[in-house]
Amino acid sequence: MNAKMQVTRWLYDLSQQFGREFKLDEQGKCFITTQCGLELVISASKWEQCFFLTANLLKNISNSQDGIFQHALSLNLYRQDPNGFEIVFDQIEKELQVSYSGDVQKLDFIEFRHALIKFIDSSEAVRNKIETSLQGTHQAGCNSTNYQMAV
Repeated sequence: MNAKMQVTRWLYDLSQQFGREFKLDEQGKCFITTQCGLELVISASKWEQCFFLTANLLKNISNSQDGIFQHALSLNLYRQDPNGFEIVFDQIEKELQVSYSGDVQKLDFIEFRHALIKFIDSSEAVRNKIETSLQGTHQAGCNSTNYQMAV
């Protein structure tokens, strides 16, 4: 089974659990915004066995903002933060993102759901750390699992 078919099934199961429709569009993407404002994309192709999760940490970053990159890359050291996921920079969109890819043949629905929740929580935590370091103040974080993965 290809990634697009499998992710479509998993998103249907998530829809049943959370009472909200999750589905891939014509390009194989599902756009979600969490209650904390995290913008997440789940994508899958019928030509691959992998699905992808991406979440925006910061938008409209200029090349002159070296401090942001330095801080984000320090969080990514040894891939401890964001919990084994990768921090990446999208040069086209000028966005700092968290990224993950998974093989649909190595996961079942429960593992997919767990990976998704862990990805959301980790992305929100990293975003809060970056925003806090930029502002120099401590902010209360938002944790989506406290809201039953309220996406």
